[in-house]
Amino acid sequence: MAYPRDQVYEILFDLDTWSLGLITLVEKGAEIVVQGPGNLKDPQLIQFTSAPFTKDTEFTGHIVAHLNVSVSAEDDSTTSPSDLDLFITVRHLDKNGKEIFYTGTVGDPVPVSKGWLRVSLRKVNDKSPRHSFWHPHREYLSTDHAPLTRGEVYPVDVEVWPSNTILQPRDKLVLEISSGDTQGAGLFEHNSKKIEMKQRSRD
Repeated sequence: MAYPRDQVYEILFDLDTWSLGLITLVEKGAEIVVQGPGNLKDPQLIQFTSAPFTKDTEFTGHIVAHLNVSVSAEDDSTTSPSDLDLFITVRHLDKNGKEIFYTGTVGDPVPVSKGWLRVSLRKVNDKSPRHSFWHPHREYLSTDHAPLTRGEVYPVDVEVWPSNTILQPRDKLVLEISSGDTQGAGLFEHNSKKIEMKQRSRD
């Protein structure tokens, strides 16, 4: 449901300044590299930080990260990865740059929100009445599985859990992209060795 006062914002990445902005232009062809898979002990991530907010702002609703991703192998690797896990985190910083935590499902400190996507299951059913640009609809059918080819670029939509957050003047938002769990995962870590091996290699 949308209300008359609601506004939908497209927030863009600036790869030169590692920032987020409503009207920032992204240089065509720019790219960044994140090694994977990461984990809580050895996180592999990048972060984009917004400019300080100038007034009280309500940050509410669904969040979708639109990314273009690809996989590659390390120079000394004899195998090529065929999948990729994306972990998205939205964080809230106060005027002093200190993160503001919220209460998780088991009482643990958590960020604003998180989202995940296994890229081989990226297919979206845009014909479904449940689909929207702010809420991609996936059916996760066995026929939807599509392994990745090394070096090919894939556009993906990563759904992030809805949020209702109030930002005060001088607060900032951070968008974090990682290849594994980062702070705030709580009890729900993605640490299966079978998952890691599947991402690392392909017969």
